[in-house]
Amino acid sequence: LGTLRRRRRRSGVAVALRPRSSPLVAPQGRSTRAARPSLVIEETTLRHSEEMSACKKARAEATSVVSSDRLSSLPPELKGDILSRLNVEEAVKTSTLSSTWRDAWTNMPKIFLRDGNFARTKFVTLVDMVLSLHNGTVEMFDISGSKTYHDEFGRWMRMLSRIRPRSVTIRLNSGPGYRIPSCLFSIGDLRVLHLQNCVFSLPRVFQGFKRLTHLDLKNFSSTDIDIQNLVSFCPVLSYLKLASFEGINYLNVQAPKLKRLHVFGDFEDINLDAPNLEAAVLSLAHEAKAQQSVPIAHDKESHVKKSLGDLSGIKTLGISGIFMKYLSKWCILTKFPAVFHRLEHICLVICFWDQRQVLATCSLFQNAPNLKKLDMWSQSLSTWDQDQASIPELTMQVQLDHLVTASVKGFRGVDYEVNFLAKLLSWAPALEEVKIEWTGKTECSMVLAKLLALPRVSPRAKFNLDSEAMSTCKKTRAEATSVVSSDRLSSLLPKINGNVLSRLDVREAVRTSTLSSTWRDAWTDMPKISLRDRNFTRTRFVTLVDMVLALHKGTIEEFDISGKKSYHDELARWMLVLSRRSPRSVTIKLNSGPYKISSCLFSICDLKFLQLENCIISLPRAFQGFKSLTYLSLNIFSSTDRDIQNLISFCPVLTDLILTSFEGINRLNIQAPKLEYLNVYGDFEDINLEAPNLKVAILYLGHQAKLYQSVPIGYDKENHVKKSLGSLSEIKTLGITGSFMKYLSKGCILTKLPVVFTRLENIYLTICFWDQRQVLTAYSLFQNAPNLKKLAVWSYASSTCDQDQARILEHTLQMKMDHLVMACVECFRGLDNEVDFVAKLLSWAPALEEVKIEWKGETDCSIVLAKLLALPRVSPRANVIVTF
Repeated sequence: LGTLRRRRRRSGVAVALRPRSSPLVAPQGRSTRAARPSLVIEETTLRHSEEMSACKKARAEATSVVSSDRLSSLPPELKGDILSRLNVEEAVKTSTLSSTWRDAWTNMPKIFLRDGNFARTKFVTLVDMVLSLHNGTVEMFDISGSKTYHDEFGRWMRMLSRIRPRSVTIRLNSGPGYRIPSCLFSIGDLRVLHLQNCVFSLPRVFQGFKRLTHLDLKNFSSTDIDIQNLVSFCPVLSYLKLASFEGINYLNVQAPKLKRLHVFGDFEDINLDAPNLEAAVLSLAHEAKAQQSVPIAHDKESHVKKSLGDLSGIKTLGISGIFMKYLSKWCILTKFPAVFHRLEHICLVICFWDQRQVLATCSLFQNAPNLKKLDMWSQSLSTWDQDQASIPELTMQVQLDHLVTASVKGFRGVDYEVNFLAKLLSWAPALEEVKIEWTGKTECSMVLAKLLALPRVSPRAKFNLDSEAMSTCKKTRAEATSVVSSDRLSSLLPKINGNVLSRLDVREAVRTSTLSSTWRDAWTDMPKISLRDRNFTRTRFVTLVDMVLALHKGTIEEFDISGKKSYHDELARWMLVLSRRSPRSVTIKLNSGPYKISSCLFSICDLKFLQLENCIISLPRAFQGFKSLTYLSLNIFSSTDRDIQNLISFCPVLTDLILTSFEGINRLNIQAPKLEYLNVYGDFEDINLEAPNLKVAILYLGHQAKLYQSVPIGYDKENHVKKSLGSLSEIKTLGITGSFMKYLSKGCILTKLPVVFTRLENIYLTICFWDQRQVLTAYSLFQNAPNLKKLAVWSYASSTCDQDQARILEHTLQMKMDHLVMACVECFRGLDNEVDFVAKLLSWAPALEEVKIEWKGETDCSIVLAKLLALPRVSPRANVIVTF
């Protein structure tokens, strides 16, 4: 104990006011009141917190503010709750508080031990003490370290086996594998076992783990018979992972309850007997000799059944390494013993050069009628085993009626790969997308021409090549498709021509006019035009835009132009031509200086989507509104109060409105009866919202705005609040950031709001706790949101707080926040106003489960943590979590 105290003086200790989280905690539905505390020691992470270096006194000293009698009279479950928030070292120190605390830590059910920066001798002493003095039930034991403990390991395991834990995790990664003593296999009630860097040999009297559900072995060595018995003697095993093992040649997995399996290692043969398996990942190392174990002519069907025949319930199957080569030795066009009706996702590593693997893959597809997703990695091998058995030409037809997406990574563009994609396109009538990751070193234009010419049974199928592939295509697709005969391209239906063009950008689409006479004007009917200047010179980009707008003769559904160069002289001409085509969607993002939007753009009556950036907006006198506009986004713009008010109010079906970084608008008036989403970010003096159907609102006011001077405190508070929030009866999510809370505080301090927000469930606030007006305004808002479930608050410090002559009464209001489940306070500095706010939340919310606090204070945090620990909580499940 003296050693631990000296250690405590040299480093800070972080306190998270919550039970230790673990991947093996009880299900979410279990009450926190019933949660068992945990014993945690992880010094490495504790030393990384700057704030905790200020905590140079132990929590035992911090809690001295609470009388000894009060601590001694705490009920046992509350003591356990407090101990669960401390690490091993601090938990042991609580024994000095009083006689009732002397042995409290010895009953903690969860023990986590990390050597971290401990000296080896000190860590050994700590483990010995914990295991020898602990006299309760150990639900979970987890030990990990980077130093060597071979001499002590056997002793620790004997002590551990006597207290019979439910879960054991051992990750000691220094030196050769640790030999697992036989006493560990005598723990009959074990449910979770995770071993790493070990050697194990089952004892002769091993009766099995009758309750084990989770088995994870990594970097281990064993024998065929031991691993077979270990798995088969676990009758309720549902998760099994075997990775990086030695000494196992024939892997035999017999587990009737198994649902998830992951095998990665070197073995020669495998036998799976797991009828309830849902997900399996099988990876065979490249050095394995499995491909030599079964002759082609020897009992194919029986061998297939050993590996995959009993997996009738499989949903996800992963085959990596050279496991596909292993399968290809016996399942070439072989009828499987079972059809995988539930198999929806397959991940394969395959060598397309090896036709046996390709045919084995097709056999697998043929037995997975409901396959929806296929992911493949193309593997290149210098040599492959083509034995004397005849490989028939693949002429069978496979129906992949439900396949929607397919991907090929490591695609090099060889004929074998292209031919396989051709088969997929001809077999999958519901296919929507084929993703290709190009890694070839040759010119890809010829390959793209072949892919473009492939027939597709699905009208929605499209290729998606990554950007790296496209950067290597220095020749255009139009030039690439010259390898395909002109007659074939000319005879394509107009619908197919449009489908091809929709996959090309404007520049490439224009170049298709050189293919043949029928393609000459095909691009002029493209409904979607997207223009980016990127690496174009300015003059070439201007010429391209002029040509596209002048020669296009079809309907333009979407027009999108963006660039970083200056086009002030050309924008008005482009908008004039564009307005004559009446597009449905317009996006303009030209970021070189503000652009004045010409009046002709506001004459496009059928516009449904408008996104403008870096512009000046002045409505024409004859503006009749956008009767079909549903989405309006304006970013970095300038306008006037009247123009922005008319623009919004003359859009009767507007549902989404975004106004950010604007100038020239003092009083923002938003009248939109159909509006559902609103995001306002800028400097303004006043705001009026009339949006009865608004669901989500985010209101940000810059800290430099002068709006808080616009409304005297004594002037018509209710009307002032009604203008801002009174019409938002349907609001579900409300965000108030920047200085907007200060704006509200001028009118709604403990004022009954004009409307109750019965549907409001999420509130996000930026608030200055120094300003009591803002705090009381927040309380008024909570009072009018009876169904609030989630609250997030950002605390900020203000150099000056505007406290005018209005008298602020001491807040004694008692309110109910019956549905509040989660709250968080960020940038928490530990001031009394902030602590009082947290205390109110804990006393008002009977359903509260979690309060997250992000510590940003510069002072000693131990006193503040003691205050938080002492706060009463009306909810028995409430956890206070402090992060640093």
